[in-house]
Amino acid sequence: MRGMHRNRGRHGKGGPRFELVVLVVSLALVISQSLGMIAASAIGPGSFSAWGWHSQATSTSKSSEKTTSSDKTSTTSSDSASAPTRDRSSGTASVTALAPIEVPSGSTDLEGRLGDDSKWTDGNLCAGVPKGQCYKELDQVPHRIIFTGLSSGQEYFLDVLIEFKDNANHTGYDQLTGPTSVSGDITGATFTQQADQTCGGKTCKVFRLSFTATGSDGIVEFDVRLGIGAHLWNGSNLSVELGNGNETVPLPVNEIVFDIIAHKFNDLNSNGTQDQGEPNLAGWTMTLYSGTGCDSNKVVSVTGNPGTTDASGNVTWTVTGGDADQSGNFSVGETLKAGWTNTTPLCQTTQGAQVNFGNHQEQPTLTITKTASDNGSVPVNTAFTYTVTVKNTGQVQATGVVVTDDLPDSLTNVSATYNVDPGTAGETA
Repeated sequence: MRGMHRNRGRHGKGGPRFELVVLVVSLALVISQSLGMIAASAIGPGSFSAWGWHSQATSTSKSSEKTTSSDKTSTTSSDSASAPTRDRSSGTASVTALAPIEVPSGSTDLEGRLGDDSKWTDGNLCAGVPKGQCYKELDQVPHRIIFTGLSSGQEYFLDVLIEFKDNANHTGYDQLTGPTSVSGDITGATFTQQADQTCGGKTCKVFRLSFTATGSDGIVEFDVRLGIGAHLWNGSNLSVELGNGNETVPLPVNEIVFDIIAHKFNDLNSNGTQDQGEPNLAGWTMTLYSGTGCDSNKVVSVTGNPGTTDASGNVTWTVTGGDADQSGNFSVGETLKAGWTNTTPLCQTTQGAQVNFGNHQEQPTLTITKTASDNGSVPVNTAFTYTVTVKNTGQVQATGVVVTDDLPDSLTNVSATYNVDPGTAGETA
């Protein structure tokens, strides 16, 4: 394209003649399908600009601008192998980032931290970890993604799926936190929660990781939390997986650690519930069993079993799903003390929650009657007898009972202490 513009404005006598010549020698552009257009405009006499064009493929562009006036001649040319953007105001060129693309499945490696150790694995997260020392419900389980073969300047995304609910509505992993650490050739890494997905008959929470590569390799770390009830997950493993190739890291369900708590309280009103003001009971023996029923042959072999309730009325056992029966059941039984009755079942079944035991201490029920040997008037200095009967109609023995009868000064004061057996009458004095 060749063009000439003449300045037809007014000039002073003898002024130079001003004209602009724009010559485009060649222009070869491959336009990005997602990014662009070409826009060129003659701004006015003596100026020309082009802006807003992008290219994904390698292209070569040459331009020549020649300005002729009485005192100025300039020529510019450029060769571009990337995707330049010409700034409208300054005329400078810069590289524009390509549209985000999904990380290829062959350039990632998902790993989890092995137990409580600093080692990482893409396999069983509890392998080699002593029984009962793997991850516990509400623990944060660290994971990392190792990236290779990235292109500098490219923005990437990758979906991370965590198994959230099984088909029986048990909770597995319930949240993702991160990134907790970013290293290598990665910048601007963020996780954004997406809509839940169905994955293998289960519900997965989906978190999209986005970042820009500054080189070829990098690592992003994040945590996923084990929810309450994860040990009941319907399946042998609970997993985190990548959406670009279903690469997974399994956590064996029967190795998930959780607590069972037996709680004792004084049920003063015998309603089976610990109401405000009803105290906890310390010093009671509680035993944990596998399965349903408090079978002495099924006592779970864990530290502190049987256990004794503390000042808070609690015994806590740390167990795994492997300690339960095939249905995930445990049972807790209490040893009843003399003088107490249970207001809740003596043996209760649980799958991992706190189990409450109420007890009521029986009190003796005493009745007292007093009769005189002569119901009429008694002459002065005449002996007669008062009969005082103390009866316990309760279910426990009353000891140290003191019965006091205030008599007039003219009579002899008699007092006695009795041990009253359940259901028997008192003595006459």
